[in-house]
Amino acid sequence: MNNVAQTYIRKPKQIQAALLSASNATAIANWCGGEVTELTKSGDPTDIHLALKVPNLGGTLRATVGTYVVRDEDGRFWVRTEKELLDEFETPTRNRTEELKNAQEMGILPTVSTPHYVSRGAYDRG
Repeated sequence: MNNVAQTYIRKPKQIQAALLSASNATAIANWCGGEVTELTKSGDPTDIHLALKVPNLGGTLRATVGTYVVRDEDGRFWVRTEKELLDEFETPTRNRTEELKNAQEMGILPTVSTPHYVSRGAYDRG
């Protein structure tokens, strides 16, 4: 056993994320300070796709329909695919529900079907 080094766990990180679609592109652009643009394929100028220029410290990122625009705790914006987003983050509700279910299955937390009230006096030991 190593007595020199301690183990550290990364603190939870909260983000905000918005899935880009044709119907919300302007709203997301306003939120992140970006700009809605159109992309065309070089082989077919009639094949036009919506895109969003997202400002970032390292330059401008490009989001396309179906990707997420993510704002981190420091206010920086990023572009992530759904897989990239869900590999690193999950919604707090989903996370907490799964934790409680796992704890119940392992016998750490009892299953309570209905809430009950215990008066404060029941715990007082005078």
